[in-house]
Amino acid sequence: MNLLILIASILSMLAAIIHMIGGEKTVFDHLLKSDVKLNSKLELRGVWYAFGIDLAITSIFLFFLSFESSLVENQLFIIFCSLRFILYGLGVLFAVLITDRKHFFKVPQWLLLLVIGIITLLGLYTF
Repeated sequence: MNLLILIASILSMLAAIIHMIGGEKTVFDHLLKSDVKLNSKLELRGVWYAFGIDLAITSIFLFFLSFESSLVENQLFIIFCSLRFILYGLGVLFAVLITDRKHFFKVPQWLLLLVIGIITLLGLYTF
């Protein structure tokens, strides 16, 4: 069993659950009451849940891979997952920095995504 890949899987599933449930309360309750056009609200909600589904599905794949005896044949997929998490984290960090730097620690999702990406990559090379 690869403990680091398993930890990355669990963190990813927690992130997916928090993202989908927390987003409904913190983002969409306010957005739905706003004057933003309905079409934009629907698009934002769709993208929000698409990302949550991506987190959950990746978590499931990583979970099963964490019990593989060899990750050689799945190396490219694991690198792909790791880079996606790292780029997601950098994307959120960039958005926070160009929007309002005061929210640097109020929006810690970027840090969790970076940690998941780094742990996933380390899991591949410390197996």
